[in-house]
Amino acid sequence: MRKFLRGFKFAFKGILYCIKNERNMRIHTVAMVYVLIFARFFQFTRTEYAILIITIAMVLAAEAFNTSLERIANKFGMEYNKLIEAAKDTAAGAVLILAIGAVGVAIALFSDAKGYINIYNYFMGNPIMLAILAISIIIALIYIIFLPTICRRFGKTKKGID
Repeated sequence: MRKFLRGFKFAFKGILYCIKNERNMRIHTVAMVYVLIFARFFQFTRTEYAILIITIAMVLAAEAFNTSLERIANKFGMEYNKLIEAAKDTAAGAVLILAIGAVGVAIALFSDAKGYINIYNYFMGNPIMLAILAISIIIALIYIIFLPTICRRFGKTKKGID
């Protein structure tokens, strides 16, 4: 059982590494949070929610794989190498393909105008929630832009090293 739990510890450590060190992972996590918050205003079926969650998980996993490959390539490819460059570019391309696919899923799922009317009515009827949304956007931008600096200043992180 301990080995099993240690596996989770290492997995979460890897996720946190990606979040601390990869701006795109922070962008994806912010997008995930807002997508899941706003999804409740649309009348999604269980299947549509499953598609949404799988899509989000795939994008986050692709970003983590890309980060892993980049770190390994940087460690063992200190000098310029066409194959390492191709591997890194291909991994980044895979993330882009998934992100474009995710946009397609979002367009398909979030195309109902009633959902946007529900969002508008909710926030216009709840000014406190509108203020919280505005504050959350500011916090999200700070998280995306300044998290590595904050981690280095207040934590044990040193320039991308967990």
